[in-house]
Amino acid sequence: KQIERVNWLEGGSPDLHAAPVIEKAIKEVGELRRQIREAGDEVPDAVRRSLWQDAENALSTVRLFGDLVVAAFFDRPKPKARRARRRALAKDITEGRAEEHRSWIEELRSADPPLAPFHWELEFPEVFERDNPGFDAFVGNPPFAGKNTTRAANPQHYPTWLKHQHRESHGNSDLVAHFFRRGFGLLRWGGTLGLIATNTIAQGDTRSTGLRWICLNRGAIYDATRRYRWPGQAAVVVSVVHLCRGVVRTAKRLDGKLVDRITAFLFDQGGNEDPKRLEANAGKSFQGSIVLGMGFTFDDTDKKGITSPIADMDRLIATDPRNREVIFPYLGGKELNQSPTHAHHRYAINFRDWPLRREDLGPSGRRPTEGSAGHGFAPASSRWTTRIRSQPTTRTCSRSWNAP
Repeated sequence: KQIERVNWLEGGSPDLHAAPVIEKAIKEVGELRRQIREAGDEVPDAVRRSLWQDAENALSTVRLFGDLVVAAFFDRPKPKARRARRRALAKDITEGRAEEHRSWIEELRSADPPLAPFHWELEFPEVFERDNPGFDAFVGNPPFAGKNTTRAANPQHYPTWLKHQHRESHGNSDLVAHFFRRGFGLLRWGGTLGLIATNTIAQGDTRSTGLRWICLNRGAIYDATRRYRWPGQAAVVVSVVHLCRGVVRTAKRLDGKLVDRITAFLFDQGGNEDPKRLEANAGKSFQGSIVLGMGFTFDDTDKKGITSPIADMDRLIATDPRNREVIFPYLGGKELNQSPTHAHHRYAINFRDWPLRREDLGPSGRRPTEGSAGHGFAPASSRWTTRIRSQPTTRTCSRSWNAP
């Protein structure tokens, strides 16, 4: 339907001129494939091969239409420009100029990273033309990838594409959640899928994007193993989740135990929706500053040689006591979870929200740590790069907590 409408959005408005052209081509492919399926034993192989070749030729044209629909999205950065590009390509399809774009599409398919759409309904028409359309089952081990890895390994705008394709999805979700969504959307009513997943599949934005949406849209989990240690050499713990589209007619098992239900959190009790924020807790907890380069930290326990030793910190403070203003104790999850007093052994340089330009600092014209050499210290130039993402709300509240 998306190809027929020349629109990457499911249920999006069709292009009234291109849609009939594409619909006619799709019907031609369907008719040729129907003849192949229904050909009896008396039909010579040469005739079958001829029908198959005719179907492939017709399908090549329809594939091109589908590729153009997807390429229109990735070819422009903003929604308005994408719509204009889509309309221009739809006009070319209507007026018989689609083949002029084939070399461009082939370039996209062979690029690094490639843009290589796979049109399920075109490749498996028999699956989607029956009374209860869709696949009976999916079994797989899809890739796990956080947002940064997903962005780096795919064409530009791919994360935005995923959010357009899967309503209520989150940009911070692991890629595996989108495999659950895509597989679920291709199942027939009563179909099932079983996928290996990262063990965060039932947590945070990944759960909200994947299992939460599925469970709230007529999907049901009937078997799940929350923590399964990978049997090979890789030190990996995964989750294994089986779900169906429709009503579950079998016993449900969670970690091998019979249960009455399994939620999107992979619990046997509770609901599927995201927890509600408690306004009473506002202003009590925040994310700390995010260190974007460990070269701005001091740590005597570092074995990789990335951080600087505490002695360098002491030397900087001794050289200029003002350097103490930008060196802070650095506490992470390890200190929080292993020490009842949150004892720390690391320090980090944090320039907070200071201006980037030296001349904006005031009459002294010099900032702490200026001119120091070594692992990532601020260079003695007119501009610097801040390597800690500051959290102003945390800083403001911590000052109020420490106020006399």
